[in-house]
Amino acid sequence: MQSCGAQAEGGSMSDRPIQVGDLVMVVRPTPCCANPSALGEVFRVSYIGLSLPGGLQCLHCKRRSPQEIIISNTANNNSDGWGPNRLKRLDP
Repeated sequence: MQSCGAQAEGGSMSDRPIQVGDLVMVVRPTPCCANPSALGEVFRVSYIGLSLPGGLQCLHCKRRSPQEIIISNTANNNSDGWGPNRLKRLDP
């Protein structure tokens, strides 16, 4: 028996992984140096893929993150983006 407000089969939109075309917001600082400068940035996802070997390099402290999956607002960009754990999908 479902409770009030429960989603029917398939769950809610927020349960599915972020996809190209989704509107997302940066909700967590950089994992390496906790820089909050991108917090609140909203963008439409244009690219999801694997980062370059060695992961992403932080623009602030220059450390490399072992991030393998990146999400970017620039098509075919495997060198600049955000890790999925830093983003939240926004409902349209």
